[in-house]
Amino acid sequence: MRNLARLYTAGLAAVVVMGGVRAGLGQAGPAGGATVAATAPAAAASLKQLQAERLKCAQAVLEAALAKLNVGAGTMAEVSAARRLVLEAQLDMAQTKAQRVAIAQELVATCEAQVKDAQARVSVARIGPGEMAYANYDLASARVVLAQIQAAP
Repeated sequence: MRNLARLYTAGLAAVVVMGGVRAGLGQAGPAGGATVAATAPAAAASLKQLQAERLKCAQAVLEAALAKLNVGAGTMAEVSAARRLVLEAQLDMAQTKAQRVAIAQELVATCEAQVKDAQARVSVARIGPGEMAYANYDLASARVVLAQIQAAP
């Protein structure tokens, strides 16, 4: 699922880049000879709408993965993949470094709570050590994301 999301995101990025190239060259846009620059505000609004829709979908995937985990039918790997989808969607919507830092800090806190929950599940044999490894990986990954965002200019 994560690979599919990456391919989908890469495809969207290619479309955005191509649109940027067309706008930079001043070529005619899709609306009967109107320039791409003239349609930029509408495209930006549409992009924000699409990003919001993607975030909502990613959050639904995460909720479903957590619900499955809570009834013993899901795995930490599913939760991990879903959490990554939410993070990507949130970071795409963030407009400032402060927003990105806040998103990453929230992710770290969520992953810390998930590790504690996973430790409790391991102690009562509801999940195995492999599942615990996913929780630990998520926390380490979240900390890396936060450090990268903080180090960025």
